[in-house]
Amino acid sequence: MNRTGIPPLLKGMKNDEQWREKITEIRKVWLNYIGEVPANVPVRLQLISESKEPGYTRLQVEYDTVYGDRIIAYVLVPNVSDSNTPVK
Repeated sequence: MNRTGIPPLLKGMKNDEQWREKITEIRKVWLNYIGEVPANVPVRLQLISESKEPGYTRLQVEYDTVYGDRIIAYVLVPNVSDSNTPVK
């Protein structure tokens, strides 16, 4: 990046091969900034509680991160009788 901001991604792209090369370079730059992507860890998900609410079910879950931390989070699942019907 420079003073003018992020350059347009597609500038000068004439075909798919040029885009694939550019994506590879972008990935290298980002990994240089943030470090390598950590390896996947086995998914260990635990359901702590479940609460039926009007219009949705609230799940409290606990799971591991790639760094060994345990995260507690809520997952809200809408109650839908027909998958083609939007939730109101």
